[in-house]
Amino acid sequence: MISHQHLVRRSAWIAAAVISCYLSFPFGFPCDAPLWAADEPEAKFEEGWRRSVPLSEPDKNGGTEECIAWVQDGWLQVKRQTAEGETEWQVVLARSADAVAPEIEFMGAARVARLVVRFREGRYFIRNTSAIRSPRPRPDIPANLVCYREYKTPGGDWPHVPLPEPDGPGRSMSFSPNRLRTCCLWSISSRPWLVTATGPAVDEPDCLVRLDHFELAYGPNGSVSQNMLVANVTRGESNELNVRDDGELLIANYIDDPTARRLVGRPPERANQIGVETPELSCEKWFNTDHPLTLNALRGKVVLVVFFNSSDARSIGAFRDLDELSAKYREQGLVVLGVDSPHGAPDKAVSDHGLKLPFVVDDGETAKRYDVKAMPLYFSIRRDGTLTFVHKAGPPPPRQIERLLERDD
Repeated sequence: MISHQHLVRRSAWIAAAVISCYLSFPFGFPCDAPLWAADEPEAKFEEGWRRSVPLSEPDKNGGTEECIAWVQDGWLQVKRQTAEGETEWQVVLARSADAVAPEIEFMGAARVARLVVRFREGRYFIRNTSAIRSPRPRPDIPANLVCYREYKTPGGDWPHVPLPEPDGPGRSMSFSPNRLRTCCLWSISSRPWLVTATGPAVDEPDCLVRLDHFELAYGPNGSVSQNMLVANVTRGESNELNVRDDGELLIANYIDDPTARRLVGRPPERANQIGVETPELSCEKWFNTDHPLTLNALRGKVVLVVFFNSSDARSIGAFRDLDELSAKYREQGLVVLGVDSPHGAPDKAVSDHGLKLPFVVDDGETAKRYDVKAMPLYFSIRRDGTLTFVHKAGPPPPRQIERLLERDD
């Protein structure tokens, strides 16, 4: 039997969730009409039901942010997907049997956007608020996710949220808010993102949130409050980003995909050059090719330019790791080439490390034109010769390469 004290705590948590939604943005919730709303199901709400709601205009590659809801194994799942098709957050919300389709609303205003999903007459819900069209990136105003979901029994017959492949050791914690329930939380480093997953047992996640971009975070850490598990990302002396969960109520403040892209996707000095023609390479000597390569001559190809230092083992390894990516997509039109630092040791790198991809030794001017301040650094170039993205944490994901290859321009 649930105690009076537990009910009081539960009411306090829900009140905190509502306040968290509102206070996440100093300008409050938007008051205009929904940009997209659906109160009636488009198809019978049963196994296999699916609905996709656009959350943005198509980007230059044709991708669109979406909220996707579907029924799988008798449970309603909801996720927010980026324009590149990557999962920003995902929740196994509640059982779908004997229910009607969820209500989904998306509202936008000058500075904020709010996504609301209501299920079983609002008993279970998701509220997701984020900044849009901000004049400048605001890492101090994170996106906010509040979710109240049905508790799952450990080992039960319910679908688990797929976890990203880790690139290092993670950290997990468990917590029992009462004798009837347990909650587990674990942090995963899956570059370029720090991901937090929660669920009733280890390796049984029912929620996933991309908490922060690897290049923005000092690192994940966790703790147990009196009533909830808490995962924080520490920035300086404050904990700005966090996920709190007790097995039913989840509250998260996280960096969303558009904000992360504005903050780390491209150097501020080159922000106005995204989407325009890329500067030509200024070079001294080419390796692993029988003729010099120019970006102008490579028009019609998707080009990945990698700045690296052939005298640094980590940088050499990053360039050599692209052999597989190049081999996989070469026939589809991908060209991978490197730009070595003028202070490198290219002859030694080729002989000792077996570099196979073509690269050129920079005379110093190319790095200046591309505003390269750290290596390795990756630049994706469309078939029309325009710069589409800058990657610091690692090469572009395969899905982004495939999107560029599918385009004709």
